[in-house]
Amino acid sequence: RIVRVWQTRTGQLLHETQLPGKVTCLAFNPSAKLLGVGVAQEKRFFLHFLEAETGKMVFQQEIAAHPETMAFPDDHFLAWGGYRGRLGLVNLHTKQASTSRAHRGTVQAIAFHPTRPILASVSENDRQIRLSELQYVEGQAPQLREAWVLESLSVVSRLCFTPDGKRLAAI
Repeated sequence: RIVRVWQTRTGQLLHETQLPGKVTCLAFNPSAKLLGVGVAQEKRFFLHFLEAETGKMVFQQEIAAHPETMAFPDDHFLAWGGYRGRLGLVNLHTKQASTSRAHRGTVQAIAFHPTRPILASVSENDRQIRLSELQYVEGQAPQLREAWVLESLSVVSRLCFTPDGKRLAAI
């Protein structure tokens, strides 16, 4: 698959980057210097990190499950969600990573709280929104610790926080 990046103001195509396998998700980090791309390649799964300006590969990280969604809380970490209820974290500076099984089905959406290290996640089979705390100790892989669960009357597929973090909406 090909990842294309445009300059929105002018419509100019900045670059095209060919990646092996199927591209499944992508996200810019907050400073817009890095583009994270999830890739499924046969029975192996990767996160590719590209320079946003050039498309040049910075590094890649093999992960435990097919990536479906990703989000950056800041310029230090990336979180991803995928098949088999997997949630993962990557420290972009040390390249250390961790994965946990947080849900019963494929994680379809994740969102970071705008001011606290909290990750909200939902899966295709749950009627729950799980809120997990990002924990990081220098020299160790980042971890998610479940903080609390919000029950829903129906399956949730998307979610977002308000810019001040006081509310969480879901559909």
